[in-house]
Amino acid sequence: MQNEFDFTVIDALYATGYHGPRALDKPEFYWRSMLGSMVAYRDSFFRPLGEEIAPADARDGIEIEAARCEYEGSRFHHALPMNISSLRQFANHWHLVLPTISTLRDGYCRLRGHDGAVSMLDLWFISKLCQLLPAYLIRRREQPADPDSIPVVPSIIYRISLGMHRIVHISLIKRMASGGDPAAPCLASDAYYLIAEAAGLLVGRNSVCAGPRTMVEQAYRAMIEPASLAGAEASAAEPGFYRYAAAFLKLEAEKYLFAVRAAQQLRALIVALDAVPGQTRTHAFRDALARFEDWSTEHTSPLAHEIAREDLAMLLQGDEAEIARARQWPAGTVLRQMMAGLNHLVAAADRMCVATLGAHGPALLAEIDAMRTAPRGADECSADAFAAHGLDEAAARATAAALNAYLHDERAAQRIFTRLQEEVDRALGIDDAITPYSADDIAAVFGPRLRHCIAEHFTEPDVADRAVR
Repeated sequence: MQNEFDFTVIDALYATGYHGPRALDKPEFYWRSMLGSMVAYRDSFFRPLGEEIAPADARDGIEIEAARCEYEGSRFHHALPMNISSLRQFANHWHLVLPTISTLRDGYCRLRGHDGAVSMLDLWFISKLCQLLPAYLIRRREQPADPDSIPVVPSIIYRISLGMHRIVHISLIKRMASGGDPAAPCLASDAYYLIAEAAGLLVGRNSVCAGPRTMVEQAYRAMIEPASLAGAEASAAEPGFYRYAAAFLKLEAEKYLFAVRAAQQLRALIVALDAVPGQTRTHAFRDALARFEDWSTEHTSPLAHEIAREDLAMLLQGDEAEIARARQWPAGTVLRQMMAGLNHLVAAADRMCVATLGAHGPALLAEIDAMRTAPRGADECSADAFAAHGLDEAAARATAAALNAYLHDERAAQRIFTRLQEEVDRALGIDDAITPYSADDIAAVFGPRLRHCIAEHFTEPDVADRAVR
């Protein structure tokens, strides 16, 4: 076993830019994950929020003590070490961590209008609030926290919520994919530890989770069940934080929708081309799309493509009984169930906006819906252009329809994301003007999309220029 951490795999991942920009380098729209945006910053004890998964510059000069894990289960005497330094800090502040998590739960329940049972969807939002508090503290215009001295309790909650939210997230996805109701009560607090254990989520890239089972269960209990708020961090109850969180989570929900919609359009085009007997160029184009889908699944938005492909093994987390049941359903059933679940998530984000923004909330949502449903432009790409370059008539029609649908959605998304980033900034007290987001900004966040693949395959100017304009 190792008696120190191997940072090779961590540093290699940061070198690829996979995690996206840091929170103070780019606004929220550009963030690819709450991990990449915050792990490099430090708490009030000058420890990086990411600890052993932080980038090299954040770890510089920091002692991170490693030890062999003695917990029962998948971590017992694992070859990877656990972070004793982090565990020690957690233990020293745990009496403040739990009431602060409870305060975030209480704040969310106030927004939804009641303090009844927490649903799986509610738990998803509560665990996101746990991730967001340090970001709010360093991003707000008035009295921002020093990014090298973020209050330790929100920092600890952020750190533990990275793993806890992931467990909730995969549980929610599984419930959606299997046709369950995301608004039904969530599981008992002790169930999530067992899910993490069974899924191998307590073992990371260069370490195992340092938290004992008791701590993990207590943290989930604080998210799920009402408890005392005495001793909680004051910032967890600030109205400004909930305005920020509501705008941020609405932005996140819209990003989910765009990514899934784009993945669906790509998958539908591949399926349509499969049904066309086709000429050589049609077959070559279909194969290029399939290679692009594989690459995009691996490098950009895996969940979106897993949904579009109805990837049962991933969506149902390897549950053989559920997978066998789902295989009996007609094609498209899992996709419809996932989209219904995502619509629940969007509706919950909308309710948060209304609850935090008052009369401004419904107006904002109406504005977003109008952007989404704006009529298409008159300059749509014609199927004739694709037919002229070797596609069969049916393939040309399918390709033009897919490209036009994608370009319409992308233009709407540019406006929606710009408007919601303005709302995020407003919640932070930032009134700087935003340059409207462009297709290049979309590509910077989501990676290459359908139009890029088409432009790369059809290099003729009449097609390529229209696809990438």
